[in-house]
Amino acid sequence: MITITYEDDSGAVVSIKFDVDTQETHELANIITEHPVEKGADVSDNIQPQLDQFTIEGYVSDAPTLSNPGILDVAEFKGVELQISAHPLPTKFTAGAAVGALLDFVTGAGGNPTAYMLNFDALTSRKKALYNLLRDVRDKGRVCRVLTPMHDYEDMVLQQLTATRSIDSGSGAVFSVVFKQILFVTSDVTLAPEPTERLGAAPVAVGSKGAQHDKKEELKKSLAARLFDFSGEALGF
Repeated sequence: MITITYEDDSGAVVSIKFDVDTQETHELANIITEHPVEKGADVSDNIQPQLDQFTIEGYVSDAPTLSNPGILDVAEFKGVELQISAHPLPTKFTAGAAVGALLDFVTGAGGNPTAYMLNFDALTSRKKALYNLLRDVRDKGRVCRVLTPMHDYEDMVLQQLTATRSIDSGSGAVFSVVFKQILFVTSDVTLAPEPTERLGAAPVAVGSKGAQHDKKEELKKSLAARLFDFSGEALGF
């Protein structure tokens, strides 16, 4: 039997089961590149696995039996005394006389047998209760775990819910639920190292090109004047 579990707002684990699982479908798919792949290359680089998808179809009845999930939580056994008269041993074999004699043998002659039956004091609609649970799973984005005979699925969310009542479903309803896997990732914060040069520092003023040109000209004139004075002194001017 397939079981769907999730945590509600209080953190309690909620379990969902159908009375009968009529069909389960497991879907695995890949997206494969349409471009040519070099022979001998790793083919897995050109295949992209898709998220798991699972569909369950089940039936829930409003006239349950003891074997239905959760029945003992809402019902109890009560004894009912059967008003059946005592039957003496038959002198002539008939079906009724044989049944009466058997009852007398089992229960004791002269006493009425007691039958134990399931009693529902406050039975609510089981199909409605299940439908409301699945609506809650969809509306609040519950992350579910789906346990099946073929595979156990983690991190599944409800993608589609279909509930059908028809003349063939009697007092119950047929449910079709599609679950799809959701992919979780984690992010980490990494601290960058201190830069060797402080960013945003004020630039050093180096002056304009015109000012640099004037300084070079002044230096040239100063050197020429000093050379002239030296030459004059050497020649006696």
